[in-house]
Amino acid sequence: MIPFRRAPEIPEPSNSSSRNSTDTTTVPSGSVTSLQRCAHCDAVQTPDRRLRRCAGCFGVMYCTKECQKRAWPEHKPICRAHARGYNDPETRTDILSSGFRSPKEFFEGLMEFVDAHRWAFAAVAKAQMLLSGGIEGGLDWLQNPPKVFHLHLERREPRGLPEESHLSCLFKVTGYSWVTVEEQRAMYGGSGAVEWDRIVTARIPDERDLAAADPHYVCCLPVFYCIDSVPGMHYTSFFPLCRSTVIPAVLARHGAAGQQQWDAQKQSLVQDALDFSLLSIDTLFTLRRLDSSKDSRDVPLPGRFVRARGARVWRPLFTDWRDYRPGLHRGLDVAMQGLRSDGGIKNTLSLFALL
Repeated sequence: MIPFRRAPEIPEPSNSSSRNSTDTTTVPSGSVTSLQRCAHCDAVQTPDRRLRRCAGCFGVMYCTKECQKRAWPEHKPICRAHARGYNDPETRTDILSSGFRSPKEFFEGLMEFVDAHRWAFAAVAKAQMLLSGGIEGGLDWLQNPPKVFHLHLERREPRGLPEESHLSCLFKVTGYSWVTVEEQRAMYGGSGAVEWDRIVTARIPDERDLAAADPHYVCCLPVFYCIDSVPGMHYTSFFPLCRSTVIPAVLARHGAAGQQQWDAQKQSLVQDALDFSLLSIDTLFTLRRLDSSKDSRDVPLPGRFVRARGARVWRPLFTDWRDYRPGLHRGLDVAMQGLRSDGGIKNTLSLFALL
């Protein structure tokens, strides 16, 4: 097992710089992103379409019973595993001791936190894979032997947070580590094997769809969210990875000089993507793509959650990185000042998406 790695030191948030209860940003139509979406068809919640949570695990939402029925084969093993956790007396005690009023509140909070920072979590895991296994060899390293990325979280102290802080502020990252799939299956007294195998089996149709949609698709990177104060409850995300074709093609055209220039900057570029993503989580700005984005490689924008028409929605601080100005958000300023690679954050994130 790779030794536990701590996240970088993060300055404490300030009320004045991270408040997300009001919003004065002017953004074009289509740039507002709802956090609450149907887990099957991705429909967003609106005043006219209220989503309902799964009564078994509280972790996902559906817009109709039909969507819930269609999603059940894949959701079933996850749902039942979480239901078992809720019914465990020790786990329930841990949840209440961590400041949550019920298992339902705990898991709803965890799911919204993970969903709010989905882009950042995927970037952190991918960057760690590339730094651990090599920029060119990361995918092979991930699969030999197959590995799982563990993200360790703890509940953030409410002191110092905005009065109406969103659930995207609920936890903070305390560290990360890698385990092999075999180590993962051996966790929790052997029950980890049963749970893991159920999840993997349920994901087979998704794996087929991903492979059919992109000839460069390789595998999914599993991210396992661990809340250290509630060891009996956890959650797993799977982020698809494709083998890079653009950068090798560009380097081939530029010869030895291009390769030398790339070798000099690639490590700092990946480290910047890692640190910037961690800082976005821990200094209370969320990185997300606009709803109008068509390409999964589109660069995300920093934003915050506001209340609009009775629902929490995400709004970007600006709609183009060229419009960034210091003072919009203290955490964003800190993250921008820490960049090592050349070309600015938009260039860094664009190249990182191609790796």
